[in-house]
Amino acid sequence: MAPLSEILTTVAHSSQIDFLSIDAEGMDYEVWKSLKGRWMPKLICIEGKGYKMTGYVELCRMTGNTFYMREDVCPKL
Repeated sequence: MAPLSEILTTVAHSSQIDFLSIDAEGMDYEVWKSLKGRWMPKLICIEGKGYKMTGYVELCRMTGNTFYMREDVCPKL
């Protein structure tokens, strides 16, 4: 099984991702941390809550998932 960062490098046409959903059965934050730097999706849905997502604004929590938007594309509310 290949790491997500390796899969993205192989199949992605660019480093720009608009939306990424991460549900990795308890390893969600670790998957996210492995992408930091090169892969900075505009919007992320990650299973769990209360993660410190540097560079992201927490938008909402719904049924065990939390949505985060990258700060540079998040509208000022």
